[in-house]
Amino acid sequence: MNFELIILNCFDLNQFERYATYNSLEGRIEAKLISRQNQQLKIKAIPITVEFQKNEEIDVNFSHKYSTEDIQTLAQQSDLELQKQWLDAKQWFSINLFRIR
Repeated sequence: MNFELIILNCFDLNQFERYATYNSLEGRIEAKLISRQNQQLKIKAIPITVEFQKNEEIDVNFSHKYSTEDIQTLAQQSDLELQKQWLDAKQWFSINLFRIR
């Protein structure tokens, strides 16, 4: 049973505002859903009903951002070797290829 899929199918995303901000202290993007009104979410598969108040927030994602130096340090701590790194034009995002040392 895919729990995430069950939960997402219960949401009417039009009843929530999407909001994201960058938390510089934690080095991450924090994404939230904010309830547009008082409402109930019924999850039949569990079964449970969750109530949301207007303007109540749900944390849905933390996307951590690491510098290239941080990535290298984390790799070494994990006994990995960075083989290749691809960066976007602004060097904000990377895809990294590692191998076990």
